[in-house]
Amino acid sequence: MTDGSGAFSIPVTVPAGYTGSHTLVASGVDSTGTPRFLTLGVDIVEHTGPLRAEPGGHGAATGGDVSASGTLAVTGDPISSIAMFGLCLLLAGFAFVTLARLRFAVDVPAGTDETA
Repeated sequence: MTDGSGAFSIPVTVPAGYTGSHTLVASGVDSTGTPRFLTLGVDIVEHTGPLRAEPGGHGAATGGDVSASGTLAVTGDPISSIAMFGLCLLLAGFAFVTLARLRFAVDVPAGTDETA
């Protein structure tokens, strides 16, 4: 939500080790319902040690020391487990078909008429 003048602020957390030029994008709709996209280019440099957030600076800083955990959030589906489950189902189906064919070959002696 914006204030009366249309300004807004939001805290942004950048994971440790995430350096270089990037673009932050804020999306929303204006008072008429038209989609709006605001962009802000940022350059992130590598920094060691605790970070000092400046109150009243860019974004909604709270002040004090801020430490990064050094890990990224897990996003997306656990695709490797889904793929392994699919592979297991495929192998199980192949095994059942093979066993059914072997069983049929053992049950019907060679040279007999199956239609009788």
